[in-house]
Amino acid sequence: MLRAYSGTGGSGNLAQLGVSFTRCQLRELRRRIVTAWILGLLSLEIISTLKFAVELSLGLILKVDSVALVSALLALHLSGEYDYYVLNVSKLTLVVALLSVFALPAFGIPGYVTWDATYSNPDASLNTVSCSNGKNCLLTKGYTTFASLPSFPNIGGVPGNSWNSTLCGSCWSLKYATPSGHQTTVYVTAIDNSYTYNISPQAFDRLTDGTGFETGKIKVRANRVPTSKCGL
Repeated sequence: MLRAYSGTGGSGNLAQLGVSFTRCQLRELRRRIVTAWILGLLSLEIISTLKFAVELSLGLILKVDSVALVSALLALHLSGEYDYYVLNVSKLTLVVALLSVFALPAFGIPGYVTWDATYSNPDASLNTVSCSNGKNCLLTKGYTTFASLPSFPNIGGVPGNSWNSTLCGSCWSLKYATPSGHQTTVYVTAIDNSYTYNISPQAFDRLTDGTGFETGKIKVRANRVPTSKCGL
C-alpha cells in the first residue's frame, strides 16, 4: 500500500489526509484525471459539470499543487459525484459523436467548384492524372481513359486526392443553389488532385443549370457518397 504521492511540482502528500491506496489505484486515478480533463474541455454539460471542467482546466493551466488536485479529485470520486460527472459527460460526448456522424453528411461541407476542359476529353488517358497507376488508382482497377469511367463526363479533381490516394475513384455529391433558388446535384468521380472540386465543363453546366460559367467558380455543399452513385 502507498501512503504518499509525489506530483510534479507538488510538495504535499496524501498521507496527511489519511488516504492510502495501491499502485494500481494510482494508475487508474491518473487515467480518470486525464479522461475527465479531456471530456471537460469538450463538454457543454449542465452548469455544475461545466463549472467542474473549468476549475479542473484552470488547475492544470495554472499548475497548482498536483497533490492538491489529485486529493480533490479523489474526494470527488469517493463521494460519487465524479462518476456522475464522467457518466453524464460521456453520454453527451456520445450524442455529439452520433450527431457528427449523421448530421454532417446530411448538410455536406462547404467547398468551391471550378471547371477544366481537360476533363471533357473522352480519349484522354488516366496516366495523365494523379489517380493513374498506384495500388489505389484507376488503371490498376481496369479503367484506361476518361470515357471508360461510368460517370464520364462527371469526373474531376478533388482536394487531397494525390497520387495513390484512397480518394481515387471516390464519388462526390456536389449540391448547388442556382440564383433562381433551384437546387441541383451532380455526382462526380474523383480522378485527380485539385484545390477546388475541379470538374469537366459538362458537369459544371449541369450543376449550375448553365448559370455559373461567367464567374467560373461557385460555392457548393460537397459530400462523399457511395461509389455506386457514380456507377462504380
